[in-house]
Amino acid sequence: MISLSDFGAPAPAPLGPFKPRPTPAEVDPEQTPWRRGALETFDVFSLIANKMIGTGIYSAPATVFLLTGNKSLTLGLFGVGFFYSLISMVMYLDYAAAWPFNGGELVYLDEITAHAIGYDDEDAAPILPDPITEPTSPPQSPRQQTPIQPNTPRTSLRHRIKTFLRKFLGDGLLAYVTYSLSFIGVFNSGTNSMQTGRMILICIAASDTASGTASDINRHVARLIGVVVLTTICLVQFFSPNTGRKLNRFLATVKILFLVALFIVAASATSKPKDPAKDWFTWHTSAPRDGRAPTPKTWVTFAKALLAVLFSFEGWENATFVTGEIPRDKQYVLRRGFIAGVCTVGVLYLLVVAVFLNSISWEALDAARSNVHYAALLTGDGVTAKQAWAVIGAISSIGSLNSIIYTFSRVKQVIGQAEVIPWSKIWKQDDRIERSSSGGIIANNDPHAFIHKAPQGGLIIHWVMSIVVIAGSSSIPATIESVQLPGYIQTYAHCFILMVLGAAYLNLSNREWAVTPPRRDLPGVEQRKPPFRPSQAESSVAQWFLRVAVILYVLTNLAILIINALGPYVGSDGSSVSFKGFGFPIIVGAILLFSTAYYLLVFGNARRIYPQSPVPGNENADPLLPIRENGIYSHKKWSLLNMAGVECEIVRDRYHNPNVERVYRFGRRWRIMYYLPGERPLYPGDADPPNDRESTTTAGGNNDLGSDRNKLTWKIFLYWLFGGDRLRETPAQRFSHWWNKQKWINWLF
Repeated sequence: MISLSDFGAPAPAPLGPFKPRPTPAEVDPEQTPWRRGALETFDVFSLIANKMIGTGIYSAPATVFLLTGNKSLTLGLFGVGFFYSLISMVMYLDYAAAWPFNGGELVYLDEITAHAIGYDDEDAAPILPDPITEPTSPPQSPRQQTPIQPNTPRTSLRHRIKTFLRKFLGDGLLAYVTYSLSFIGVFNSGTNSMQTGRMILICIAASDTASGTASDINRHVARLIGVVVLTTICLVQFFSPNTGRKLNRFLATVKILFLVALFIVAASATSKPKDPAKDWFTWHTSAPRDGRAPTPKTWVTFAKALLAVLFSFEGWENATFVTGEIPRDKQYVLRRGFIAGVCTVGVLYLLVVAVFLNSISWEALDAARSNVHYAALLTGDGVTAKQAWAVIGAISSIGSLNSIIYTFSRVKQVIGQAEVIPWSKIWKQDDRIERSSSGGIIANNDPHAFIHKAPQGGLIIHWVMSIVVIAGSSSIPATIESVQLPGYIQTYAHCFILMVLGAAYLNLSNREWAVTPPRRDLPGVEQRKPPFRPSQAESSVAQWFLRVAVILYVLTNLAILIINALGPYVGSDGSSVSFKGFGFPIIVGAILLFSTAYYLLVFGNARRIYPQSPVPGNENADPLLPIRENGIYSHKKWSLLNMAGVECEIVRDRYHNPNVERVYRFGRRWRIMYYLPGERPLYPGDADPPNDRESTTTAGGNNDLGSDRNKLTWKIFLYWLFGGDRLRETPAQRFSHWWNKQKWINWLF
């Protein structure tokens, strides 16, 4: 595992069948400032437009109208969705300006919940800006030196609560682990994959359908088609990330043209002799079906309609997941592409919904509620029209898939790089294919080769979890509900995340100041005038308006979370077949409980280390000893890592160092340093206390590990589970080495 030999530790003795990880100097080598990037303004625009324009716009207006029964309310909900997206856009642009790294929300939650104010807040015991020690004779060992605490009372209830929360939050690690597990489990491509298969089958079955409806397609075949499409796009992005970006730009352009065409078609339908525009303020009810009365319209119905609207707008945040791929000296790229993407799609959405509602009648839509695709109703409802719009819907879904896979796989690689989940050494990997560029072949040892690399591990875990979700939705009998359910769960969980980030937004300016070095200027780069950022507004009026907007934003998300959990429950097509709404908070609650338990069992007793920098103007003084803070509990038997014979420490830097890969690619100021007993990490001058030496044997010392060389034990299994390497190569490793040595493979790909 990781050792701290670069801090003066002696070389460790052989540690049984296991091998240590690289030293921090090897993990975090200093490099020249990184200024290149793979994304330009149109790439950002395309990532947002592609994810926002899925199949939702081709079904959501009809779905929302069926749920509300009122045209004015339907258009109003889409207006709320657009305004919600604009507020979210402003907030996320501010977050991205503070921390422009890959990971997006993952980095924001980590930094906003961190208590690194210990570096600059004198009330943040036990971490102080500069460790001051009492004069002693004889000198104490560095581990025995204790910083002098300020002369402030430390026994107040407020202080105890504050100290407990800081320890429990783990300086942002709890939020990082929670978001990581939820992102892996919930944020997937299940809905878009199944929508692609559904649209293809609707196209095939169009000739057999009655007027106004599409036959109830074979859901299992739709899932199979979705899996094939998902796998194909993952392979394309693995072998050629540049092809994925080109496909993203092309499909975004095509989908914008499709929206314009849909608007023209819906507008032309309003000129027909019939006049369906007279009922804008009429409350409609569904006709009885199978002898059952229609489900009455309630606040719960309207909340589910709003959730459907928000899901159709979902995607405005997509580009912030890969902000680290934007050139460091061109941060305006994100701002321009973000604003253009959200505003273009939002305005087109409102125009399409308005003309659709003005040209459709409730009776025609209610009769076609089974797998309705309203665009065909506006173009004659013939076989050709149904096939054409189904193909358009499939293409839109493929564009969303490509965009989601590009961004989500990179976030999951960021999670793997943090090494907080099992098998992280798989999830964090780039591919090993050497690709050509305008300057020739890009070698794998080039520090900036990652620009041309595919996130191999992120693609693998994204594909696996999407397959699991697709298979899990097969138990729902209603087609639309089974297809939309993964998307609804994702949107519901995202509303919870947005509520947290919205509430923390008021503290963004303070948190950014706490972790920003005095200057972040890049050499040779002309500094631009920074854009206006609401979080840094100094006017009292602006601050008052900001607080009101944040409160309304948080309350909106909270209302969605609460109301959608209440009954009665209505399906996405207005039928009684639906996923019970109380399942949404149960899923989110289960994720929170599981991630908290995982965090406590794995990292609960991990010690946090804060390296201290010399006082400005006194850089030649002796290096300051790092400040240490113990974990939540000290009993090592509760730790899964200790059961595996492994210990860890978390080293957190004060500032983001833009010359280190884990920062400029993955946005982390911290690194988890795993080590084996007997490989105790020591800082210069540190003494290894007797209790630490004793733990070498009790936690699994050299003899214990060595005796496990040829056996599979619980300790070896846990060691492997959390990414430990054995000295002897496995058959899979031998095959991988053989594969990487084949030159014809690099030539072929």
